[in-house]
Amino acid sequence: MSSLGERLNFVRKNKGMTMEEFGKHLGYGQGKTPANQFMSRMFLNYRQPTQENLIQLSEEGIDLNWLLTGKGELKLGQSGQNAESNQIVQHYYDGPHYVETVITQEMLYPQLLGYSINEIYTIKIDTQMMFPTIKINDLVNAVKVDEIRKDGLYVHINFFRGMEMLWINRLFHSPVNASYICKYDHPNYENVEIPYSVLEENILNLRVFSTILTVDKI
Repeated sequence: MSSLGERLNFVRKNKGMTMEEFGKHLGYGQGKTPANQFMSRMFLNYRQPTQENLIQLSEEGIDLNWLLTGKGELKLGQSGQNAESNQIVQHYYDGPHYVETVITQEMLYPQLLGYSINEIYTIKIDTQMMFPTIKINDLVNAVKVDEIRKDGLYVHINFFRGMEMLWINRLFHSPVNASYICKYDHPNYENVEIPYSVLEENILNLRVFSTILTVDKI
């Protein structure tokens, strides 16, 4: 988990609380804005926890060094085991919009596909960009990448004209121009060239490794 928001959401899930319950637990939702909206923005790193939030979580046994920096480990219950060693953290998105995070027992298929991971993003595709390979409402599994090093199929979430938007395309490095060639399977979408720096500004860059139903490697 590479961000404060993701680690905070992990804490919520470990407590067995919904987003609304966790928000109220931290003192939100007393005004017009529902507590789950505060939490959604916090989990997406658009809003930071307050000092009061951090003090409360520390008093509840949460290691603030782990929460703020990702260093160390979070102990689960009385087991004393690191959750990341034997569980999968799976984030669900409906198009570009975050829905929920579920923590499950470790699954075998990422290792079968050659991925040593414990955090997966499952996204419902809301665009025809990759039709007919991937259709609207198809689900894909992906892993978050901080830097796009390999050519492949990627999902991106960014702000476009003030709204969150999802893109899915095949990226190919163009080192000479310090850019990527973005290709789409749908014939109505033209290939475009995008500078490296543009993708670095996205909210999320995800490398697709399978469909959720067939686990077919793409």
